[in-house]
Amino acid sequence: MPEHVMAHFLEAVKNQEYGPFYSQMLSDEAHQAYERAGGEAVFVEWAEKNRKDLLVFLNRMGSNWSGSEVVTERVSALRMRYRLDRRNLPDIRFEVIEIINEHGGVRLALVR
Repeated sequence: MPEHVMAHFLEAVKNQEYGPFYSQMLSDEAHQAYERAGGEAVFVEWAEKNRKDLLVFLNRMGSNWSGSEVVTERVSALRMRYRLDRRNLPDIRFEVIEIINEHGGVRLALVR
């Protein structure tokens, strides 16, 4: 369930416990990109730098998951994009989260 990924990411950001999320919940694509850039330390640095904005974004997404503020798009057979309708939310920095189904589960592909 995509909500499951969002909930785990929110908890990781809230508690500043990124290691388990990095190793278990990132998609292969995202994990490989971070590994090329320097690994888990780069992911943690990004998450900490954007922590406040991520918390606002993830809380808003979570509270409106099935509401009118979240637009769902199928990117491919195994990848979904969830986008906040920013017309009503101009102050939120992040807008999109993509979840991919791989290895028998769902994982975070990207946040932007």
